Amino acid sequence: MKNILNENITRQSLKFIFHASPVLCAIFLIFEIIFCLIPIFSARVISQIVNVFAMFDESQLNWLVTLVVFYIIMNVSIQVLSPLRRIVSERLSDKIARDSEVMFNSKVASLYSIDCFENNQFFNEMQLARNGCGVRLISSLQMISSLLRGIITIALTAGYMVNVHWLIGAISLLAVIPNTFYTFWASKNRVALFRSRTESSRKLSYLSSILSTPVYAKEVRLFDLGESILHKYCNLFNFEYRRINKIRNKQCLIGILCASIGAVVNGFALLLFIYMAIASKTNAGNIVLYISLLPQFIGGLQMLINGISQTKDNNYYIKHFFDFLKRDFGEKNGNLHLKNEPQCISKISVNNVSFHYPNTKTYALKNINFSVDSPSLVAIVGENGSGKSTLIKLLMRLFDASEGEIIVNGILIKEYDIKSLRKTMCGVFQDPARFAFTIRENLLLANNKDNVSDGEMEEACKKAGMLDLVGRTSNGFETILGKQFENGTDLSSGQWQKLSLARAFLSEASVLFFDEASADLDPKAEQDFYQSIREYTKNKIAFYITHRLSGTKDADQIIVLKNGEIVEMGKHNDLMKNGGEYSHLYHAQADGYEIG
Repeated sequence: MKNILNENITRQSLKFIFHASPVLCAIFLIFEIIFCLIPIFSARVISQIVNVFAMFDESQLNWLVTLVVFYIIMNVSIQVLSPLRRIVSERLSDKIARDSEVMFNSKVASLYSIDCFENNQFFNEMQLARNGCGVRLISSLQMISSLLRGIITIALTAGYMVNVHWLIGAISLLAVIPNTFYTFWASKNRVALFRSRTESSRKLSYLSSILSTPVYAKEVRLFDLGESILHKYCNLFNFEYRRINKIRNKQCLIGILCASIGAVVNGFALLLFIYMAIASKTNAGNIVLYISLLPQFIGGLQMLINGISQTKDNNYYIKHFFDFLKRDFGEKNGNLHLKNEPQCISKISVNNVSFHYPNTKTYALKNINFSVDSPSLVAIVGENGSGKSTLIKLLMRLFDASEGEIIVNGILIKEYDIKSLRKTMCGVFQDPARFAFTIRENLLLANNKDNVSDGEMEEACKKAGMLDLVGRTSNGFETILGKQFENGTDLSSGQWQKLSLARAFLSEASVLFFDEASADLDPKAEQDFYQSIREYTKNKIAFYITHRLSGTKDADQIIVLKNGEIVEMGKHNDLMKNGGEYSHLYHAQADGYEIG
């Protein structure tokens, strides 16, 4: 499949479709040829029947019966084969849709870092690519059918019509020229129009999602945002609607003009043929044949022209799909592998690391330096926006440092295979992803062992303080979480965090990250949380971000960030004695708990 990406767009599309199912492709093409030939042959048979009737005598009875039987067989064949043709087309379309969606999602899933997801341009490219897979590739299948049927129809009908009179065929050909011009012109304008709509389409989709997805439901109702969001949606839609309709109106006028010219020319051809019939320069069968074949001849030309035009139009979208698949996003992966065991990472050093997010020049982190040996419990504290979560993302190599280097076990982090590196890590975040899977599937997401027993899962849930919750659910570990699907059970934010924490305890990670992992926990659960991570990380490296400094007293090292820089580093007692930023934050928080 990868070799396909080196071909031009049309060949790529054809090879992709054939690759989806060679057998179904062959059957599909055979059906298209049959369904193209039968109407033309039927028209020819009818013209012969008319000629026989016009000069009938008993000697031609057998020939007449043969023609009628042949005509019946062709019509019965159309009726019998139509459902089979539809099934083949639908099955092939399903396979094309599946393969293209799998390739698209595989490409997105293969991105190691999250740089792209911080980039608006990436989302535009991704939407263009998504629009080029699935339906567009299925449309290519229809374009193939249109081109094939157009060529066959033109070749056969033109041959028959020349036998009637060469001038008739020439005039009919001229009648298609205006529509040909319009088809190509309109296609070019559709492409330009779509390109200008990408950003606005995403905005409309986003505004719609605010009203229809659970993540926004509380705020939308609490702040009564429904009318305001609808107003934004309607304003943007109306602006786009007016802009697009100006183009559509222009296309409509030109389309009417071209169609009218074609109709007048066809009318002239018909008058010429009527004159020939009156002058007895042609027989009754030819009259019937012409009347039957003229629409098919014009239709064949239109199919061919539309096929070419729409293929060009379609290729614009499909090109984005194939370009996206072969695009190099600049990610670099190493080839060193870490052993998958609990203590495989013994030391992490951060040397002069600075970082700014894509498309920004402001540094989120500046000149960060520290070193951590296993086992170690490291707290990262600081005000909002100080760079705490960014530092965690760099350590997980979700981003690469803009400057400086991160060293793991004495080797640059970039030298390691990213998948191998991340198998040694596990993270618990303030807003963990809420997978609508079973509890068992959620717990095993970060586990690398082949077999995990229910007992091990129960122990992990007990440490995370959620074993009672599992017991209260309808199907235990097989309970589906979330309300997206039937019989799903939703969890509170704190319960999702506990589930994420149990997942971390069940993993065999060497390095753990806790990014505000206790933010949604009640005081008792938070106390249990700190006790659990102290016990679980005795032989590991653990980093945890927290705003609640009561949980930092037992940390082996506290890193204090301010405006993206480390302003202090040490243990709790030492930092309190220094009277610096940490002491100020600690006392400010402690004062907040005092009762006046």
